[in-house]
Amino acid sequence: MESVIRNPPSVFREYMRLQRMHADVGLTTDEHRRWIQLKRALGRHFSPGLTNDRLDERGSVRVPTRLRVHFSTVDDLGRCLMTNLSRGGLFVATETPCEIGTCIHLRIEVAETGEAVEVLGEVVSVGGGASLQNEELGMGVRFRNLDDAERKAIDDLYERVMQRAVE
Repeated sequence: MESVIRNPPSVFREYMRLQRMHADVGLTTDEHRRWIQLKRALGRHFSPGLTNDRLDERGSVRVPTRLRVHFSTVDDLGRCLMTNLSRGGLFVATETPCEIGTCIHLRIEVAETGEAVEVLGEVVSVGGGASLQNEELGMGVRFRNLDDAERKAIDDLYERVMQRAVE
């Protein structure tokens, strides 16, 4: 797969089709190989310079975005800016990150639709942003104990964010 994606929307559609199949019914060996290629290509598209090994560690592509996040369990954080989203978690830009292991209730606000997605998360990293070139201070949060409705809400949000990012 090329390092520069010539048709990001097409790659995105194929990746999401295989991503859904991967989550629902599984993939054949050839489909899995193709899914890995597409995941790597999109990962490099959004985070140039990351190696295949680093991209392969991730369960899904991290997509750059700018959405407001409210922390209902951490009063001193209030509202912050989410700078990337994956199916498994997000990165929040903040100068006052929580300690690793802290469980937090998140409310992700989508301004365009007025929608809000509420989930439980756990701080799994503190420091610089997900991109190796990014000097952004904040924290990585992994989603925890998602029920079916929360998983669907995150998956739908992820798909919309990625679609906007590739168009």
